[in-house]
Amino acid sequence: MPKQKVSGLDAMTLNNAQQDPSIVRQCLGYALFRKAGLRAPRCNFAHVVVNGADLGVYAHVEAIDNDFLERHFTKKSGSLYEGTLSDFTTTFVGTFDLKNSGDRSDLERVAAALRATDAELEVKLAAVIDLNQFIDFWAMETLLRHWDGYAGNTNNFFIYDDPETGRFTFLPWGADAVFGAEPSSADNPEGPMLRGVLARRLYNVPSLRQRYLARVRSLLSSVFFESELRREVVRMENLVRPHVHP
Repeated sequence: MPKQKVSGLDAMTLNNAQQDPSIVRQCLGYALFRKAGLRAPRCNFAHVVVNGADLGVYAHVEAIDNDFLERHFTKKSGSLYEGTLSDFTTTFVGTFDLKNSGDRSDLERVAAALRATDAELEVKLAAVIDLNQFIDFWAMETLLRHWDGYAGNTNNFFIYDDPETGRFTFLPWGADAVFGAEPSSADNPEGPMLRGVLARRLYNVPSLRQRYLARVRSLLSSVFFESELRREVVRMENLVRPHVHP
């Protein structure tokens, strides 16, 4: 029924985890994004039965919508975009899917900033993107091997133009292929993910590359603890194992 909510949500996303036979990868990935201090969807598991038919276990991922914005930002009136093979270039800036209202001029400002020289790049970008937040986001995509996200494939991400700051924040999405081997190519080698033009431009400026590498090292020592990850994987496996199809 319209305007009804369940546990504060008016929509749910059930992901069949086709790229993740374990089912647990994306919930673990989003949890690590949050542990790193980044805004990311909540995630749990749903055993789905429809009219008596057992459809198995799905990853139940919080939608990135007005409710999400209200929880994470002071104001929810900014432009929210979904990126699906989208980037801040002349060819692909038009592919961003605007989820609420706006005139898309904020995207053009980012594209214009990325045309700056290396010497001007940091100043130009910092005016339109929360640069520290993006570097953390990019570092986490790399460490999680989220090859199908923004930096690795210009795919599966959201951006929010926060009216409080006037700058974009990046939000992870579609994280069902994290912790896996990704396709590598000349513009997406193993190691730092550089297919997204924003990541590539930053990496090619020595001072900004060092900021990125420093965050990778910092996050490795503050977020990724093998014993904790193993315990969490076991906990999640114990939740889903009784309900998955053989």
